[in-house]
Amino acid sequence: MIQKFLNTLIYGVLFFIVFFHSAFAQDMIPFASTPEPVGSGARALGMGGAFIAVADDATAASWNPAGLVQLDRPEMSIVWNGFHRTEDSMSAFSENNEIQRISNQDINYLSMVYPFNLFDRNITLALNYQHLYDFKNEQNFKMSLSDELRDITYEENGSLSAIGVACAIKATPQLYFGVTLNFWNNYFNKWEKSYVSDSLIVWDEANFFVYERWKEEYSFKGVNANIGILWRTPDDKLKIGGVIKLPFTADLKSETKMYQQYEYTGKSIFGYHRNMKIDMPISYGIGFSYRPSDQINLSADIYKTQWQDFIIKDEYGNKISYITGKSSDESDIDPTIQFRMGAEYIFIKSFEKAKFLIIPVRSGIFYSPAPAEERPDDYYGFSLGTGIATNRFSFDVAYQYRWGNNVRSHILPDDMDFSQDISEHNIYSSLTIYF
Repeated sequence: MIQKFLNTLIYGVLFFIVFFHSAFAQDMIPFASTPEPVGSGARALGMGGAFIAVADDATAASWNPAGLVQLDRPEMSIVWNGFHRTEDSMSAFSENNEIQRISNQDINYLSMVYPFNLFDRNITLALNYQHLYDFKNEQNFKMSLSDELRDITYEENGSLSAIGVACAIKATPQLYFGVTLNFWNNYFNKWEKSYVSDSLIVWDEANFFVYERWKEEYSFKGVNANIGILWRTPDDKLKIGGVIKLPFTADLKSETKMYQQYEYTGKSIFGYHRNMKIDMPISYGIGFSYRPSDQINLSADIYKTQWQDFIIKDEYGNKISYITGKSSDESDIDPTIQFRMGAEYIFIKSFEKAKFLIIPVRSGIFYSPAPAEERPDDYYGFSLGTGIATNRFSFDVAYQYRWGNNVRSHILPDDMDFSQDISEHNIYSSLTIYF
């Protein structure tokens, strides 16, 4: 019994050192949804997210704020999003493939838009809330090592959202400019992750149990700007848009609590606080929109994000990649480039007294890679959408399917031979009211 006690104590001390270092050094955000900074709205996402040069509704502030000046009357909108994701995980140390199914829903976007004329210039102001990044994630799997059987449960909850104030101006009949100032308040930007592990350890022909639990709570605060430009031909058939989402440094605060209990040596509780900084990367894109007739709209976007600059800076001056959890100097992260294409066809029915009814049909395809070690993970997708619009309101709905095979291998050490097949189903619905 004494020998077993000593062995357990030694193992506990070693595990504490390894686990504490891992929790401290591998502090990254494994985004549940795509971390690409895309915009909002059922109409836009029904067109595959190719909306930089279209940007002619209340969600324009999230795609290209210059497009807001195309609105000619006040309006307000709300966007709802629901998703279901399946993660099929494979690992050399797992007893079998683990399939996780995760669902969530949220208010994706809220906005109020007010256009007016000042000094013979069309100007539009907008106030919006955008739900940007989702951290909803759950993992439950068993690991079988040479001297250990471990049952692990890992959970994340929370998101990143921003309050935006936007302004757009028509500089010339064909050229528009716009800017959105985003406030990432820590009231909205909170999330947590927790880890629970039950282990059966075989140590020197003796069996004993170890129970571990840790929980981390985060808050995020910062300010950045999106700058947009939009040019169109005099006949409005061709439009070219560009947007740049400026980098910024945000404050990140975390509180970590850990609990460990060993079969013979008792339990230990400890925790710590951290005040860190995050460098959020620059991203930029260009879009094209071509309208051969009043009923047909074709669009395409190219969008790039510099994920190698997505860095966490701790209290000691260490710079850690938020993609790999390793030193930024040791991380090999390439930028990601998205390609999106979409189309919209509208059926128009006119009535007396300038009333009308519009029923659109939309579709889109996209390649939307996610940042990863050495090379980005490949994700593909398609979308379908429709809706109904009158002179008083519009209602849109879109379905989007996104998948990636053999992805996210970088989130665990190479010797664990880990990867996932991921598929996501997203439903978006938008309601816009015109005044």
